[in-house]
Amino acid sequence: MATLNELKKQKIIERALHSLKAWKAAFRLLEGAAIECHVGKNKVIELVNDKINSDDLIADKRIFLEKLYEEVKDKRIERTGKKATGKLSLGTKELIIVDDEVITNGWAEILKLILGKECKIYRNTFDFQNEIKTNPQLFDNVIGVFVDLKLPVSEKTGLALMRFISKKYSHVPVIGFSGTKSVSFIKQAFESGIWDYFIKDPNEDEFKEPVLYYQNFCKLINRLLDYDSKYTCQYWKPITALENKLISRKYYDIKLQQSITDKLKIAYKYLIIDEVNRFAPDFLQINKAEQITNLAGQALETFCNVYLFEKGAITDERGLSLRDKIDMTKIFTSSQRSDAQDIRMLRNDGIHQEVLERKTGRLVKKKTIQVADAEWALLTTIQICDVAFEKITAPKK
Repeated sequence: MATLNELKKQKIIERALHSLKAWKAAFRLLEGAAIECHVGKNKVIELVNDKINSDDLIADKRIFLEKLYEEVKDKRIERTGKKATGKLSLGTKELIIVDDEVITNGWAEILKLILGKECKIYRNTFDFQNEIKTNPQLFDNVIGVFVDLKLPVSEKTGLALMRFISKKYSHVPVIGFSGTKSVSFIKQAFESGIWDYFIKDPNEDEFKEPVLYYQNFCKLINRLLDYDSKYTCQYWKPITALENKLISRKYYDIKLQQSITDKLKIAYKYLIIDEVNRFAPDFLQINKAEQITNLAGQALETFCNVYLFEKGAITDERGLSLRDKIDMTKIFTSSQRSDAQDIRMLRNDGIHQEVLERKTGRLVKKKTIQVADAEWALLTTIQICDVAFEKITAPKK
């Protein structure tokens, strides 16, 4: 049986190997950017040369960089590279990284070259959470937060931070940013609410062809930028605006009112799960369109309950179908009532995907709900609740 000192020594060795892989990955990413002509070749050569000549560089790193130096200098890379189109640009946006080794492993320096600006870096969860408490506007201009899974103090602090952000700041995309390839850790990360996962350790194909590794990184950043311009403005801001109205104007039961937007926020989380993610489908065995429409229907039903309870039309939500509740909610316009009934039908399709045909007993499968249907259901539910709530809380003339 290994002694405590032997276990500590083994842990140090494992940590060193983990760090070396992450360091190599950073330079592979930079090489991919050079091949794509997104970073000037001379800048890359200059940086690599400086690192090679540094006094504290260990032999493994020196050998790796010398090989990379020759590859970047090779004119064949220029000929196989693409034109400088689609270069990454965050514009005025910022990227946050929570990682204790992001500076020592070269990622901070290399991402600055690739993105054209420095990232906001926090070396531990304590500093980051303190910043959140003291700076309410911290996430206003941020497209995403990269979090290392294995942060100091505890290997699970990264997962705890992911859960914290996912719960308190659902609209902020959290990306697992780690050299860990453990299936159980990645699964836990997705269960903790992350938006995507980027490994600081290229697979065999990406290591041989660094441009593939770089292209995966570009796709991730561009998806974050697209998400920020589309989903945040179109869905998240209206949800939070509705939440502020529900909280500030007590109509019937403030907790019941707020549960409307709680359901919409959960639906929003499903909306931003990317189905083309190379990890998510394996760990999230869901039909996100069904989940979203079901939650939109629940939010709509809760809204109807709030109205009907306050008006004394019902004393118990049981025994009435959503269809009846929508018809009884007199505040809806005819078009809102029609849309609400359509959302109800989509929700029922999601809940009852498979039904038995009464006469023959055969299994009948209903149509599959598409993500576009779910997006419509979510957005329309937000709009119906927002407009109708304005009406019921407006001062009587």
